Amino acid sequence: MDNTGSFAISRHATDNAGVREQSSLQISIVRSQLGACRCTVPDFGIWSLCQYAGLEAGYACFCGSPSDVALLQRVSNSQCDHTCFGKASEVCGGDGNLSVYSTWIGACSGNFSSLSGVLYSPDYPDEYGPGSSCSWDIHTPGAATMEITFHIFHVEDPNDVLEVRDKETGSLLTQIKGGQDPPNTVTYPTGSLRLIFTSDGARSGQGFVLTYKGKTRYDTRL
Repeated sequence: MDNTGSFAISRHATDNAGVREQSSLQISIVRSQLGACRCTVPDFGIWSLCQYAGLEAGYACFCGSPSDVALLQRVSNSQCDHTCFGKASEVCGGDGNLSVYSTWIGACSGNFSSLSGVLYSPDYPDEYGPGSSCSWDIHTPGAATMEITFHIFHVEDPNDVLEVRDKETGSLLTQIKGGQDPPNTVTYPTGSLRLIFTSDGARSGQGFVLTYKGKTRYDTRL
């Protein structure tokens, strides 16, 4: 993913100590670095409620909503250049600056209801962990078929498996085991899919990135 820019904002942010007011913070949307955020954000049971997570000065953690992002004003990305504590290869904001991430990237479960979108393996861009068991439901409204395109599939352990099932019937449509090459693009005769990924306790890997796109009956006739 691309860095979408840096912004100035006045917002309420939630860190690991509670809720506090943040005035005119600089915010950088750096979606490709969400894995770094996970390295420093403990599980306080709040992140599932947040659509955006942020880091300040490499370690302070915050929580945000779409209404926060709507207040953004663009500033220089150079103001968010601190490396992360626990992962020096990643960028985690700056002094009084936040790097902000969409929390759905690399989530272990999710419900997608847009006509098209992107799905990432758990903890992406970090490696998925051993013993993962994740599922995602995709419903493309008004679509007669759904097209899945694999952009990355780095799963080596043959006991780590990605399944694609018809969400309505539960029928197995595709099964890809570690070490296998997935098809580049597959079109399924349904607008609702459930994807299930499981890994054993032996090894981890980079994981996968795929895009989906629903097609109406009119689209399929073109």
